Amino acid sequence: LESNITIQFIALHCVCSEGYIRQICRTKFGSSPHAIIQSFRIEKACSLIAGTQNSLSEISRMCGYGTEKAFRNAFKRVHKVSPQEYRNIVIREKEEST
Repeated sequence: LESNITIQFIALHCVCSEGYIRQICRTKFGSSPHAIIQSFRIEKACSLIAGTQNSLSEISRMCGYGTEKAFRNAFKRVHKVSPQEYRNIVIREKEEST
């Protein structure tokens, strides 16, 4: 996901107002556009952390975060562990299952 995805960007590409985008997100998904975008970014990060050897810095950029610190904070807010701790858990679970 690109870092420049904003409600303005979405509205422009959907040819509708920002207010309409907010309304649709609240009505259909029960969340703000920002929360939905964050959710997609974190979901993508989890997939990349579990499925690649990419550095966390690289993953943060691939998921649209401007800084690794912003990525760590957002990730920890959702998963209650840092991206590195998440990676360690995934590695441990893979080792235990083999």
